[in-house]
Amino acid sequence: AAIRWSGARRRTALHTIALGALLILATKVGEIWLDITAWYCPQVLDPYVELADRALGNPSWIVGHALDLAGPIPTGVVRWVYFELPVAAIVVAIWQLRNVTTGSWPRHHLVRTFLAIGLIGPIFY
Repeated sequence: AAIRWSGARRRTALHTIALGALLILATKVGEIWLDITAWYCPQVLDPYVELADRALGNPSWIVGHALDLAGPIPTGVVRWVYFELPVAAIVVAIWQLRNVTTGSWPRHHLVRTFLAIGLIGPIFY
């Protein structure tokens, strides 16, 4: 459709295609980076995060231990929900862009925020 259209309609279609491609790319980069860091370095390197975790009663250890005791099904459900969170971000972006063909490209910052978090976020894992 973007090839047949011209002018503002074509620009809007190309923006939408680029946003979708960047969200998919960011999702895959985030998944791969998180797997690499979890396999390579499973300990916490930030002393402040570790201190806060201890001050709150080690909730990360408690949840991890509870999931280990619960078995593979609850662990699988948690992993599935975690890996589907980017799909929720894409659904929100699609909802925001639902009237783009009748109007102009959104000027608010929510779409840009999702994109920035998706692209820059995995660097800080």
